[in-house]
Formats: sequence, structure tokens, C-alpha cells
Amino acid sequence: YAQEERRSVSENCKWRIQNDFKRGIPTGITVYGYNVKKREFMVNEEEAQVVRRIFEMYASGTGSDGIADALNNDNIPSPGGGLWCHRAVMDILRNEKYIGDLMLQKYYTVDHISKKTKLNDGRLNRYYVSENHDPIIDRELYDRVQKMIEDREKKNPHVKPYEYNFKHKVFCENCGCKYYRKRVHTGKQYEHFVWKCKTYAYKGKKHCDNKQIPDEVLIRLTEGFDKEIKNIIICKDNLVKLIFSDGTEAERSWNIDRKWTDEMKARNYENLRRRYL
Repeated sequence: YAQEERRSVSENCKWRIQNDFKRGIPTGITVYGYNVKKREFMVNEEEAQVVRRIFEMYASGTGSDGIADALNNDNIPSPGGGLWCHRAVMDILRNEKYIGDLMLQKYYTVDHISKKTKLNDGRLNRYYVSENHDPIIDRELYDRVQKMIEDREKKNPHVKPYEYNFKHKVFCENCGCKYYRKRVHTGKQYEHFVWKCKTYAYKGKKHCDNKQIPDEVLIRLTEGFDKEIKNIIICKDNLVKLIFSDGTEAERSWNIDRKWTDEMKARNYENLRRRYL
């Protein structure tokens, strides 16, 4: 009976929210760069300067990782209050709200029990509202950046953005920070992905010396379980702890037998030099 009551309340809330969307009325919105009060968008000038800097840097040719590094070096907190990463920068660059528009119902709640949200890929109607509030970025710059993002994705058709199974699930045992997925490349060709601790990546080894782990290794270590994995803890000594939704745990170890040749070391040094100098 209680479950049915929750379902009824959930359906009523969905109906109300979707009717607001049809009338172009946003609900429950928080946006970096704006202060939103009573559904009114007011520009937060301090954050808006960061948004403009991100768009201008990307338009001038700086990649998302380079932008994140620059913001972290200047001790500018991310929208979540932590460190900037590729995903946080791309979320800013793709957000239509910075030209004064609104795309409503980008995400939807799967069910009233789990309350998980998913990207709305067309399952439900989406509603676009033009010129809803004061813009931070002019449309010409925004459109140019979207074209640059599209062109870069076409150059790497095998790379689908954000397509992975461990989003927001991988954590560092050493410092408690999240791991993020990063492309590792040589020259212009992307080769594979690794997961790195954000503290190590943006603050250095003296703050956290936990290892990165290849994406293919993480996939292999999590295969074969019939229970949902809630969190993945990357420990030292090549140990991975898996925490399941029912509260149980499992541990698995991994190792990669890889020897760096002089050519590999020289190539890695040249890539780092081009990136940071």
C-alpha cells in the first residue's frame, strides 16, 4: 500500500513538472554562472567570468583538459566546489543556458523506487525556450564552439563521449577523491583510456600517489558478478575493492607487465612538453 502511494505521488509530481515544461517554465534549476531565485535567472558576475574564459580558451584552440588544468592552477573551484576536469568543462561548453535559452526535460527519473535519472534520448518530449534570460555568451561564439566540438568528435568517430559504465562510482582509497576517465594518446591518435585520481592529476603526487588504472583492466575486474556494483575503490598495491548495492564486498588484484623503452619515454616526454610549455 505504501509503495502504491509513493507511485501515485510520483506520477502526480511528474504530471505537474511536465505541464510546467510545456509552458516553458523550468523547475529545480541550478546553473553555474547564474543565481536562480523563483525561476528567475540573475547573472553571477564572478562565475560568469569563468564561463567566458572557458569558451574563449576553447575557441582559441585549448582543449578541455588544458582548460581544466589552467583553472585548477588558478585555484578556481569547479561548480561542485572541487577540481575541474574534462567532463566539468564540457558540461559548461555544451550548455545552452549561457546564450539565454533553455532545454527542458533533458533528464528523466526512471522510477519512483530507485529515483535514478537518465539522459532523455528521445523517450520523452523535450521543450526548447529561446531568449528566456540574460545571456553570458553571445550566440556567435557559442555556435563556433559547438562546431569545433562536433569537428573534434568526427575526427575520432570511435570515441563516444561519456560512454562508460562507472560514472561517479570510482573512488580513491588514499584521498577519497573520485577517479575520472581520461584518454591516453601518442601524437594525434587516441589509443586507450585510463582512470586517474583527480587529486593526483591536478595537485600532484605529493598530495596523492595512488596509481591510475586502465579502463580495460577495470572492466575485466568487474565482470562475472550477478549483483549491481555500487562503488569501486582503487586501493594501493594494485588492489580494487568492489562494493555492491546489497552491502557486500569483494576484492580483486591486477597487474600489467609493461616495460618502457627509450622510444616510449622520449615520446611521452615530448607529449608532456607540448602540452605544458
